[in-house]
Amino acid sequence: SAPSTVVSLAHRGKRGPVLWLANLTALPQKVKIGGISGPAMVHVIGESNFEAAAKRADFLAGSAVKKVSSIELGAYSVARIAAA
Repeated sequence: SAPSTVVSLAHRGKRGPVLWLANLTALPQKVKIGGISGPAMVHVIGESNFEAAAKRADFLAGSAVKKVSSIELGAYSVARIAAA
C-alpha cells in the first residue's frame, strides 16, 4: 500500500508480532500481511461497529483466524492483527 492510503505500526507483544493498520481513505483498501505466521486475532473498527466501540472502553471486536495473509480495510477503518 502507498503511505498516503494505509499507515501501519508494528511491535512485538507477549505472543509475537502485533500489527496496527489504518485506512486513510474513503475507499476500501486490500493490504498484504507478512510477518505473522500461524493463528492470529484480527480486530477491526469500522463504520459498522464504530458507535459500539466509542461507547465502551473495553470494546474491540475480534475474530480468530488460522492464518492471515491479507485484509480488506473499509473506508477509514482501523485493524489490529496479533499473533495468537
